[in-house]
Amino acid sequence: MRAHNQARTSGRHLIVSGLVVAGLIGAGCSGDDDATITTTTVVSTTAAPVDTVPAGPGFVFGYLRPATGLLSQVALAQEDALQLALDDINAAGGVNGVPAEIVSADEPADGDVDAAVDSLLEQGASIILGPTGSSEALQVLPVLAAKSTIACSASATSPVLSGLDPDGAFYRTAMNDAYTVTYVADQLTALAADQPAGDPFTVAILARADDYGIGVSAGLSSMLLTRDIPSDIIGYNPRRVVFTEEASRIAALDPDVVVLVSYGEAIRQIDSLVAAGVAASTILGLDGLMNPRLASQSFPEDPTLIDGLRVIGATGDRAFLDRLADVSPQPQFVFGAQMYDCAVTAALAASAAVSFDPVGYGPQLAAVTSEGRVCSTYADCIDKLGAGEDIDYNGVSGGIGFDENGDASEVRFTTAGFDQGELTEISSTDFSVDDLKQQEAIAGAIFVARLQQLLTALGYYSGPIDGQYSSDVVAAVGALQSDLGVPVTGFWDAETDTAARAKYDDFLGSLGQSVVSIQLLLTDLGYYSGPIDGVYSPATVAAVKALQRDLGVPETGLIDAATMKAAYEQGVIAGTPTTTTAPPETTVPPETTVAPTTTLPPETTLPPATTLPVATTVPPAPPTTLAPPEPDAPTMLDALRADDRFTTLVEVLTAAGYIDDVAVIGPLTFFAPTNEAFEGIPAADLQAIVDNPPLLQAILAFHLVEGRATLAALATLSEVETVFGEPIDVTLDPDGTVLLNGTRTIAPEIDARNGVIIPIESVLQPKANPLLR
Repeated sequence: MRAHNQARTSGRHLIVSGLVVAGLIGAGCSGDDDATITTTTVVSTTAAPVDTVPAGPGFVFGYLRPATGLLSQVALAQEDALQLALDDINAAGGVNGVPAEIVSADEPADGDVDAAVDSLLEQGASIILGPTGSSEALQVLPVLAAKSTIACSASATSPVLSGLDPDGAFYRTAMNDAYTVTYVADQLTALAADQPAGDPFTVAILARADDYGIGVSAGLSSMLLTRDIPSDIIGYNPRRVVFTEEASRIAALDPDVVVLVSYGEAIRQIDSLVAAGVAASTILGLDGLMNPRLASQSFPEDPTLIDGLRVIGATGDRAFLDRLADVSPQPQFVFGAQMYDCAVTAALAASAAVSFDPVGYGPQLAAVTSEGRVCSTYADCIDKLGAGEDIDYNGVSGGIGFDENGDASEVRFTTAGFDQGELTEISSTDFSVDDLKQQEAIAGAIFVARLQQLLTALGYYSGPIDGQYSSDVVAAVGALQSDLGVPVTGFWDAETDTAARAKYDDFLGSLGQSVVSIQLLLTDLGYYSGPIDGVYSPATVAAVKALQRDLGVPETGLIDAATMKAAYEQGVIAGTPTTTTAPPETTVPPETTVAPTTTLPPETTLPPATTLPVATTVPPAPPTTLAPPEPDAPTMLDALRADDRFTTLVEVLTAAGYIDDVAVIGPLTFFAPTNEAFEGIPAADLQAIVDNPPLLQAILAFHLVEGRATLAALATLSEVETVFGEPIDVTLDPDGTVLLNGTRTIAPEIDARNGVIIPIESVLQPKANPLLR
């Protein structure tokens, strides 16, 4: 447990019915000093270094590099920023007078972070820098304690991670997504307030359909809903290359603001949006767009076409971004500032403790970022430490100020805009999270979004992933409940959760993570005292209903739109006192014992619809005649590995980092080239494609279709939309064989747990240039 707070609390004191409740998460510590990082004294100030240099090797940064795949792009800026930090540290004399160094290890494609951590520790790592993703961070938490080491992540932003590290081994300079969502929602609310009376203010959100995109978009949409601002979420597969369709749909909505929750693909999104008639001045980008070269990358012929576009991000000031831009000819910027600050803070903590050992310097990580004399460079901070002063390192990402959860409590939001094709900083605002309204209630929207994902993967739902518990979600849950043989209520309850876990356990991973957030929220609010286990148990349902009863909204057992809106209006989210009422007992909800019904509950029990019809936000999916996947069916990757017709394809998928797609995400239809199909490509050309990750990933995206389609279903179509963004023409050979852009398919298709594999005789090539900008 962290030295400066032995009785760990959540650090987020919410007032419900006048009762301030401290979090009750993770109060215990291990007594085995060899197994966990523990301390017995309170450390509130930084210590001045002494002349004695610790024995052994110097301070070693162990960089945990993500496996090739969707997170690789996010890591590019982190690697460049880590090198900048190392240069600055060693230029100022190193750590305890010894030059620091960097070692690295790749996360295995199978997600075994334990092995990667072992590799870094064997190389002498003093601290683990990573993981990149939030899901990987959840996996690494128990590993850190077992290895008696510490990690600092620059990009794991999930709210779920707060409060789950009782051993004080995990820190992150990345700002919890909940606070980014709050800040952006506040800015949009201010814009809406300036709208002329009677003219509705609307928002469109173009978001990646991954952990980051779904969390931010669903959270932002729910927060806007509490403020009576309608929004539409247009989600897209992170592998998307062409955005013509999404741009057309957004232009048809004619929103006042378009929020882009994206990374490097934004350069193609902006081009497509402007071409569709969306004014650049209506586009608002988040961290992934804080790129000084965005104008020339999006519009190489005329960068001024981007003028008016604004960006809000916790990415560091313009001076730091310029340093990153000088490192690489094709720079990335997102999370670079946070990695720089992870490295510098760790080096300062080791200097303050005169130790390279995590057990020795760990307590100083929080101390060097708070309650001392402010310093903003490593050299200045080291000078002040040498003079015997306490320090408060304010980094390029903000004040940091690690709290008792290991989270950064102070963040710097920079707002910038483009003028004459140049990115110009408009304002830079430092915030303590205490100054922001506590918005853990977005956990409810994220839970619903994860539920929508699950229902989509199981074939029960084809609507938008927007975090809204609509009548379509009610119907989908009811259909699943009917198939599971549990009472058909239309709402996700404890009995449904139990039955779904028994049959589809591996599909419920992300849903379980979002339940953890809800349980943490309910604990903070004083409604729940059960285990933080990610199970939507009777006690969890009862706690939600008790909260809803106090708020005066329908007791659905879900933190739905009506619950969030009431919480916001009544001051629960903001921490405003209300009446004094003790939290109710958490008992099993009555409907877990009622007999099954055969009809769904009346729609009058649902919160009012706040989104446009599904057809306006979701492209048509390919028709399907497949039943929900069988739990014991292999994943697509397992099926490909087991079939000796696809050995070359498996090698290519591994090189491109597509293992996460075909092993986990679904449902997808995969047009799979056989070994003979690859033989039609000269070996040198194939190797050149494999050696060019963006080209390889784009070509593979042209072989993926969202949804589960059979050959019979495809035979009824004239074209099918690909993940790439360009459609494939569907025709029939005289013998009835389905042709995809003239390429013959091979029957039968192969059914898998997360999709369908349709073998094909040639590699498909998109018409659009996949490397355009």
